[in-house]
Amino acid sequence: MTMCEHLNLNLNRLQGRPPLYGPKHHWIHLRTLRLSGNQLTNVTVSATGVVNTHPTLLAGLQHLTQLEVLDLSFNDFTGPLPDIFQNLKKLEILNLAGNKFEGIIPA
Repeated sequence: MTMCEHLNLNLNRLQGRPPLYGPKHHWIHLRTLRLSGNQLTNVTVSATGVVNTHPTLLAGLQHLTQLEVLDLSFNDFTGPLPDIFQNLKKLEILNLAGNKFEGIIPA
């Protein structure tokens, strides 16, 4: 996959961390990323039942500097929003509805 600009994975029952782990050059041209209605999360539960929130699981988004549309709505994200938006200067539409983020939206 080269030069992918629009990726729509809405309503696919994807689970775990966002699918942005791989060679960064595969994703840097993305202008639209839609991952709504999946079961993506930034939380892990250990074998002993300990729940951990990992803001770094969304950190891969900061390398997508061409993003204009980011839709992470209706997943299982929780906790504070990571400070990833400073690099997303072209971002025009951000949809985080239906998650359990808390705190201030970073500038």
